[in-house]
Amino acid sequence: MNNRSIKNNSQQQAYFTAKSGLNAVVESLNGDPAKYPFSAYLYNNLINGTHSIVIENIFENIGITDNADEIAGIGKCRIEGSYIKGEVTLKATAEAGGQTEKMTLTARRNQDGGTWPAKVWGNFLKESSVVGNIELGSIKDRKYSEDIENKEKYLIDFVVYRVNVSSGSTNKGKISIVDDATTGNYPTQAIFIYVDDNETLEIDGIENWDEDYGPDVFIYLEGNSKLKLKAQESIYPFYISVDTGAGIDIVDGSEAEVFHVNGTLTAVDKRLKFEETEKKVPKRIPTSNYNYSSNIDPINGARVNKWDVVKYESDQN
Repeated sequence: MNNRSIKNNSQQQAYFTAKSGLNAVVESLNGDPAKYPFSAYLYNNLINGTHSIVIENIFENIGITDNADEIAGIGKCRIEGSYIKGEVTLKATAEAGGQTEKMTLTARRNQDGGTWPAKVWGNFLKESSVVGNIELGSIKDRKYSEDIENKEKYLIDFVVYRVNVSSGSTNKGKISIVDDATTGNYPTQAIFIYVDDNETLEIDGIENWDEDYGPDVFIYLEGNSKLKLKAQESIYPFYISVDTGAGIDIVDGSEAEVFHVNGTLTAVDKRLKFEETEKKVPKRIPTSNYNYSSNIDPINGARVNKWDVVKYESDQN
């Protein structure tokens, strides 16, 4: 009976060790990569980079504790992690008192109440060095936000563009998504394009967009503006919101499909298709922390990454 009690206690400790290890990783995902080394490691390797991690003992990891002995009896916890399509999967294998416990956690970025950033962040849309191409998502197009409390600046993980021809922007071309993963900075999570009132944006196609990792592309059409899409076989990965008076046309082909359109289009080409469920929700939910349908912040709108636990699963085998 005494041995059984010791075994049960050890098994329970292994369970709590596994859960504590998983929670420690999620808490670090919600930390600022610019301030905390372990948060930076997770973003550079799990969210970006190889999209996977292996940590032999999370409690010996700097940023959790410098010495596992500081947490008496907690044992060891090995973490394996992967990231795809906006979801983090973490698998823990914990050992305590000769007993082993395995547990899996899944987490997603929080999107509740996400407000799209203001267009005042925006760069005017420019043609790239390749004639007819518009490069989106480059690190050089990002800006810095200021943490007033800590008097620090940090590089935001989204990019904002504007279409206004009189201000020097281009308004036609093929979109080419830039991959800046090799620079050591994590890639752009979201791209926003604001088409000013009475302006027109004509898109001739899109390349280098990744189904698993994005980035999310959001387009906002102000009143009386127009979006023209060249018909293509693949779906345009766009989440579109519109003001009253805006319209969308299909050119040079039979039809074009996007992920979502939010708002009432004054003029809509019947050849425009939406990839939605019966509940009018996109079949592909954004992987960034911005919602597919949202309000526009007139001044700011930058959101800090926040990850929510979706579920825990304990492996009893």
